This record gives sequence, structure tokens and C-alpha cells, in this order.
Amino acid sequence: MSAKSNGSQYIERHTSDPSSSAPARREYDYQYEREIVTKKTDPEQILQSVRDDNRIVLALDLDQCSCIGEDTCDILNTIHKLSNGFTENKAGLVDVVMKIINPSLKPSLDTFRKRHLDPLIVVYTSKGSVVEKIWQYCRSIRLFPKVLMNFDNLKFEMTDIFKTFKYISNQLKESLPEGQMLRSDIEASLDKIGIVSWAIALVLGLPYSPTVFVTNTDKNLEVISRGLNVPFNQIFLLDDKAEEYARKLGKFPVDAHMITVPRYNFSTLPLEHGIQLQTSLRKQFPMDERALGPEYVNMVNYTSKPGERAPFGMQSISRHPDGVLDWNLSHLSKMSVIDHEVGYPLCQIPDPILPQSFQPRYSGGRSFSDQ
Repeated sequence: MSAKSNGSQYIERHTSDPSSSAPARREYDYQYEREIVTKKTDPEQILQSVRDDNRIVLALDLDQCSCIGEDTCDILNTIHKLSNGFTENKAGLVDVVMKIINPSLKPSLDTFRKRHLDPLIVVYTSKGSVVEKIWQYCRSIRLFPKVLMNFDNLKFEMTDIFKTFKYISNQLKESLPEGQMLRSDIEASLDKIGIVSWAIALVLGLPYSPTVFVTNTDKNLEVISRGLNVPFNQIFLLDDKAEEYARKLGKFPVDAHMITVPRYNFSTLPLEHGIQLQTSLRKQFPMDERALGPEYVNMVNYTSKPGERAPFGMQSISRHPDGVLDWNLSHLSKMSVIDHEVGYPLCQIPDPILPQSFQPRYSGGRSFSDQ
């Protein structure tokens, strides 16, 4: 016989016959603990709690908002080659990618959580080439995988944080016919999205890797509303192009629930953070021209004409005067002069009416400030 009182994780359990007069022994109820933990870490239950509690959904843009530049410029492309397709030195990859994330993201959300229930974090990124590439690939093998919402949008489900950055590409792999291999260029593209999305979860201490929406069109939060089955009025987009997207919808940003975040790139990267990133890159992934290959090295050697953009956003690697190729962020003169934080103006999100009993807490059991 057992009894539980007031939701305690302890139970009273008789050591033998229930009719025995021997005193009951208190034991830790691991089943109860598992039930509580599951409610806080299971993706389906997390999403259901968002619907039930009317919690805010924050859709984060990746490029020049949550991470440095467009596709983190050439950083992840270079690491992909130096690590044999992200298969080597995974600990080093985690060290680097957490430094790619905008350092203002966590403290901004710390402040936000003081007056809101824990928001659900999702990623919303515009990558037309990825969507088109996957559509063409799936059509060629006559496949309509679950990740395809429609011709313009992909949705990758939230998963347990322990499934690592492969959680994006693995969702497409699981839809393939037996014996069918995912094309390597598609896997690389999805892994780059997965790495940054997963790193955001690590930086914020989330118990889940966020749902990722990839679009081929201008952003519209109705896509996320349909994808999550959450009302539009609970969803807000944080993006450096928020005003542009709202204008194309014929709305003001406030009505479109889109909030402009100042661009986060090498020109606005805090100097100290840039030095830390450069040090980590040189330590974890030293340059190897043979691993990069002649075609890739030639792109690094390419000299842009005045006003012309270097191919593939090549900015973080260059040759020293002695001809040695290396990670080199310090040559970006603006970074050395401009040293400020690119913050998230979350104060623009209206305060909800919270129950009087509300105590700010993180759904995973620890506050962001404890991380």
C-alpha cells in the first residue's frame, strides 16, 4: 500500500503486509519524478503547455540576428571541411558554435522572463536555396516527407536536446525509403541550420532543440501559427528585417508581431567576444589547406574589386603577409572600433495578465540566470 500527500515526491510504503502494525517507510517516488520531468522535457507536452497556458512563442531569426552574419559567413563552411563533414572534434564544434551566438540573446531573455511565463523558442529562417534543393530532391525520388509543409515552407520538429545538432537532417533521413542515402550537400545545409539552432538551445539552457521553420518566401507568422497550432496573437518574430517583412504584408510591425533586432555581424561584434571566437577557432580547427581543397582555397585567395562582395561571404579567414592561411577576425577594422552589444528589444512585447500566484521559473527546473 502506498499513499502520496500534497504532491510530495515521497510515498509511504509498508515493508511487508499492509495490515502490519509496523510503521510505514518513506521512499523516494522515482515514478512521480519521471512524470514531472517528462512534462518539462517531452516536446509534445511542452507544446501542449504553450497552448494551455497561452505562453508567448518567440521566433528567432538566425542570420545577422541570432548568429554572426549570413550563414555565419564562411565559418561553418570552413569547419565542415576541416572536420570531415562535422564528424570530427565535436567538442570543439560545440565550443566554437556557442561563441557564434549573439551574446545578448541570453540576458535579453533573462529580463523577458521576469514578467512572462517561459516563452517557447522556435527558429524561423529564410533560406530559399535549401527549400528548393530539398523539393527538387524529394520530387526526383517521388517522396513527400513530413518536413514539407507546402511548396515554400519546411518544418523540423522540436526534439530532445540530447539528440544533438543532427536532429534537423535526421528528420529528413527518417523519411527516406530504405537504402536511400540523403544527398551530402543537403545534409550539410541542414546540419549548418541544426548546429546554430541547437547552440541557441544550449546557450539558453533549454531542455529541447527548437522547432525550425525554413521558408522560401517572405516571413509570415501565420506559417508558425498553423505549424504549431498556436494562436497568432501569442507569436512574435525577432528579426533584423522585421520592418521589411511587415511592410510586404501591408501591416505595421506592431500589427504583424515583428520586432526589429539590430544586425549582429562582424561590424557590431563586441571586440572581446570576437577575440574569444578567433582564439577558439584557431585552437579547435587549425587551418589545413589540403583539407580545404584547392577550389575552396582559391575562393579565399580571390581579391574582390572595390564595392564587390567576396564569394560566399568569405570574411573570417585570410592570408598573413608571410603567406600562411589562418582564421583572422582581427583584420575587420570596424570590429576593433565598434564595441557594443546588439540587444533584443523584447520590451516591445506587451505584458500579459498573469495569475497572482505566478512565480517566474524555467520549465526545465533552472532559471536562465542559473546557467
